[in-house]
Amino acid sequence: TPKGYEGCRECDARSCSYAARNHTTYTYRCYAGMTESITPLVIGNLVAGYLLLGHLFSYDNREDGWEKIRDYTRNLQVDYTALKKACWERPLTSKEYIFLPSELTCVWSEWSASIRTSFLSV
Repeated sequence: TPKGYEGCRECDARSCSYAARNHTTYTYRCYAGMTESITPLVIGNLVAGYLLLGHLFSYDNREDGWEKIRDYTRNLQVDYTALKKACWERPLTSKEYIFLPSELTCVWSEWSASIRTSFLSV
């Protein structure tokens, strides 16, 4: 829906801004209750891009997750039958699964920036 699209866009923009300001990975629940993680790709002091992991169903179990997602989306015009089916099709994702790739990207970004900085100063 247009309202859902706008909520998603605003949530991504705020979260990218937060990750960029802090030069760190930011993992959070999006406006619709899914888990997302953003890692800024930093070269020197410049944010060159972002790695986004998104739409992850990261709850202890499906029933609790579904109840929370219903609560998050209560003000949106949503087909709850289709949404529930989509949630049940998503794998349960652990926090560790989300954290590790984001942190590896952060380390890679820092290493890559140091290599480029060294190369440019030669």
